Amino acid sequence: MRGWHGFVMAPGSIHPDGPIYKWANDEPIRPAPGWLLEKIRLADSRSTAAKDAARNMSGNQEAKIECGYRNATLTSLAGAMRRRGVGRAAIEAALLVVNHNQCEVPLTDSEVRTIARSVSRYEPERTAPAAAAPSRLRTSNISKLEDIPDPRTLARGRVRFLVDGLFPLDSVNVIAAEYGVGKTWLGLILASKVKRGGTFIGRDVMRREEVLYLDRENPLASAWT
Repeated sequence: MRGWHGFVMAPGSIHPDGPIYKWANDEPIRPAPGWLLEKIRLADSRSTAAKDAARNMSGNQEAKIECGYRNATLTSLAGAMRRRGVGRAAIEAALLVVNHNQCEVPLTDSEVRTIARSVSRYEPERTAPAAAAPSRLRTSNISKLEDIPDPRTLARGRVRFLVDGLFPLDSVNVIAAEYGVGKTWLGLILASKVKRGGTFIGRDVMRREEVLYLDRENPLASAWT
C-alpha cells in the first residue's frame, strides 16, 4: 500500500546511504483488518461513481450527484471543459449550475469557485495553428540556420498520447532530475498505471497489455514485466 504522494519502504529498497532494507523478523505478514479493506473498497467505488456521474452529465438525463462524489465529479467536469479551452468564468458558471441542480446536497458557492479557479490554472490542450498550409520539410534545401522552417508549419498527423498531453506514443521520452528526488519511483508508478489504466498526475493514461521496466542502476538490477 502507498499513500498519496508517498513512498513504499519494503525489503529490497535501498537507503540513500547504501544499505538495503531487510525484514526485522520472520513474522508472517498478517491479513489487513476488515475496517481497512472496507475503506479501500468504498474509496474505489466512490472513484467509479464519480466518473459515471460525470459521464452521465453529457447526456440529456441529469444524473444526481451523491455526497462524497461532488468534488471529484465537478473537478472532472471542469477538467474536460478546460482541456477544450473553456475559460474560468464559463467553467465557474457551469459548475454552479450543475452543483445547484444535480448535487443532492450542493456544495457552497465558495467551494465550487475554488474548484473552477484551481482547474483553470492549467493550460488548455493546444491545437495546431490555422495559419499557412502545412509543408513538408525538405532537408536538401537547408544550408544555413535561417533555412530551418517554423516547426508549427510542418505537416504532421494527429498526435496520440500514452499519457494525455505528456508522453506521445511511439516516442522516446526523458525524465531528468537531480539524484534522489524520486525519478525511479515516478517511473515505477507510470509503468503500473500504463499496465492497469487510470490516471497519472491527473492525466488519462492509455492502458497497454505489456509493459517492460528496466533498471540498470539498482544493485538488484532486474527486468520487470
